[in-house]
Amino acid sequence: MRFIFFILLFYTYAFSQESRKDSILKKIEASQVNNDKSSLYFDLAKEYKITQIDSAIYYAKKGYELAKTNNNQKVLLETSAILGDYYIENNEFSKAKFYYTIY
Repeated sequence: MRFIFFILLFYTYAFSQESRKDSILKKIEASQVNNDKSSLYFDLAKEYKITQIDSAIYYAKKGYELAKTNNNQKVLLETSAILGDYYIENNEFSKAKFYYTIY
C-alpha cells in the first residue's frame, strides 16, 4: 500500500513539474518584452536544473544572452550563477570563473 502511495505521489509531483515547464514555455512564446523573456528563461533553467542539466544550461545561456543584451543585471547574475555552478561541477574552472566574476 505504501508503494502505491509513493508511486502516486511521485507521478503527481512529476506531472506538476512538467506542467510548470510547459506554462513557462508558453509565457516565453507569448512575451514581446526581452526582459520578461530573460527572466522566464532563468525560471525555466531552475526548473530543469535538477532533472535535465543540459536543458538547464541551454535555457540559462539564452537568459544570460538576453539579459546581457538588455543590461538586466538581476537576471545576468542569476543565470551566471547557474552556469558557474555547472562548470564547477564539470571541472571547467576557467569557464566557471568567467561566470562567477562577471559582476
